[in-house]
Amino acid sequence: MESAEKSFSTGVSNQEEINSILKNHYEKFYNDSLNFLKSRNALKRKVSFPLLVKPYPDYFESQTKLMIFGKETYSWKISENLPYMKEDITNNDVVGTLLKKYKDFNLGIDRNSPFWNFCHKLNRKFNKSDRAFIWNNISKVDENRSTPNWFILKELSANSGIINKEIDLLKPEVVVFLTGSIPQSHLNNIFKGLQMISLNESIFRMQHISLPFHSYKTAHPKSLRLNKTFDSVIDFICNDFKIANGIENNVE
Repeated sequence: MESAEKSFSTGVSNQEEINSILKNHYEKFYNDSLNFLKSRNALKRKVSFPLLVKPYPDYFESQTKLMIFGKETYSWKISENLPYMKEDITNNDVVGTLLKKYKDFNLGIDRNSPFWNFCHKLNRKFNKSDRAFIWNNISKVDENRSTPNWFILKELSANSGIINKEIDLLKPEVVVFLTGSIPQSHLNNIFKGLQMISLNESIFRMQHISLPFHSYKTAHPKSLRLNKTFDSVIDFICNDFKIANGIENNVE
């Protein structure tokens, strides 16, 4: 595991510096994304604002750094008057506004859904604080509250390289993809040369130089619950990491 971590580590450790670098990445990403959508006449497609992560201090102080990927947001708007990306926005700090929105969302702690129940239950296996993990999405935007068209998905999430930069900078020790029906080809576009290793009937290990060794892909928690594998998947991921690292199977 140590060698895997070193392969993608930036060496940046200061929390303020990390957040500053991340915001710079996001400002370029947002401007490039807006220009791309304009060039393809795609702003009319009701493309949401992108999900830009803002880790809580608890993440940097956590026992185990955990990043969990979902599919896409179900709308991610700046305000009722600004539900979608558009060309003539008067807010000069869109990225700052979106980072505040992420923080104010509070990692869905008040939401009762299979996805958020899974995220918080898994996090509590590793950490005491409910704010110790990072929520991310494999698609940085949604289109009219659903998975975006393929050309948007590929450009904004894969070709932009933003997800690789997030992982490289934030250095999670455990990454879990709850990506359900997102095509495998999309993951392959983001992580060129990705290898999928079956661990059991519900879980794959994702092997790639950009990912930590403990990177897993499984179904969306709604499907896990229907298949009665919700708890067993959480336990497997937790035990696989802790056994490999000689950690007691409890959070002090």
